[in-house]
Amino acid sequence: MSKRAVAKSTANIPGEFKDLFGPPALHKAEDEKIYNAILCDYVKDFGPLDTISRVLILDLAHYTYDIQWFRSLLPKLIREIHKRDLERRAQKLADEADGRIRDACITRDFAVKKTNPDADNVAAEAACKDKIEQIRKELRQKLEPLVKAEEGEIDEAALFQNWIPYCAAVQNQLGPLEVKFRATVRLLDGHQQGLGQRLRTIAEKTIDIEPGTSPSAEEADSI
Repeated sequence: MSKRAVAKSTANIPGEFKDLFGPPALHKAEDEKIYNAILCDYVKDFGPLDTISRVLILDLAHYTYDIQWFRSLLPKLIREIHKRDLERRAQKLADEADGRIRDACITRDFAVKKTNPDADNVAAEAACKDKIEQIRKELRQKLEPLVKAEEGEIDEAALFQNWIPYCAAVQNQLGPLEVKFRATVRLLDGHQQGLGQRLRTIAEKTIDIEPGTSPSAEEADSI
């Protein structure tokens, strides 16, 4: 009596699944390599596969990919919030500098009108120009550490109130995915150990008898 695998997977597992179920729904096209690695590992862990097992493994691969994607999103979100905080601080400094420049221009105009409105007050213009240049120089000096800090260490505690809502949003996405993942693992395990296993056992058995003869009682019991 010989046995055979119900579903022998080809060497190109991703291609095989793509032919059956279409291309995977990925967040980024460059994630295909990661997704394919996940899929191949599951096929190796649970194979040989029947159709139901393939469907469940496809779900597992998608859930695993999405879970990892959302988990990797958390540090990126914190980094983005860190950058936004620096941008907000930089904009505040720039606004303050603009206000000082406007004040310098108002002072210049007042000085010109006070002396002789029709005269070209060179001294007032020069003083205003020097003042503006000084303000801009101070602004550049204040912005320099913020630019360096953009890719530097992040003070998560200082930004906690800003990033925790985004963290909660990610967790809200992760929770249902993890529940579905665990449920699918149980379904796959139950299928392979229960009805699926019995069906595979029956399908793998072949009766080695001559055509036109009936199996013996012992052979019939073994089917």
